[in-house]
Amino acid sequence: VVTKKPDVDEFAVSGKITAGNYGRADAMAAVNVPLVEGKLAARITAMHKGFDGFYRSAEDGRRRGGQNVNAGRLALRYEDGGFDATLTTELARGRNDGPVVVNYSTPGMPTYVADESYSLNGPIRYRVGGKKGFSDFNVFGTTLTMNYDTGPVQFTSITNYRKFKLDEYTDQDGTTQELFDSRRVTKNWQFSQEL
Repeated sequence: VVTKKPDVDEFAVSGKITAGNYGRADAMAAVNVPLVEGKLAARITAMHKGFDGFYRSAEDGRRRGGQNVNAGRLALRYEDGGFDATLTTELARGRNDGPVVVNYSTPGMPTYVADESYSLNGPIRYRVGGKKGFSDFNVFGTTLTMNYDTGPVQFTSITNYRKFKLDEYTDQDGTTQELFDSRRVTKNWQFSQEL
């Protein structure tokens, strides 16, 4: 994914708001500021994504499957003749509901719970039982991209570091019974250098 680079010549502000049913509320804003005209600029972007979810709890009627994500990016760009460098730092934080499980089971199946399981031959259901899960993540990343154009040959260097953590709990059986729950914590980091 290639994001929009800071513009060293023009000040600019942009934004977008999206609203919809099921509690959808998204917002995005960006500001571009030349710091040294023709040479150095900064671009700041921020976004929010919110959603209540399509499903409802069979116990209390509250929405399930919601999202609550916030992210931001700061980019600095320097240009001088045939050389340019862009340093970008990104943060993202999600505090979401866990994956929603609808229990489609029939008598005799290990996950069947009377009055809670739905028939495999029945209509699609949007009411779920069980505990409300969570899917929380944090992301940090920074990238330095440098280009040097000598005329006949262009050199590019891309240096990147990224760190990610996910903590997710799911009631896998989708009922009020303690049949099968799962929790996983994933941590990952990576460094790369491209020439």
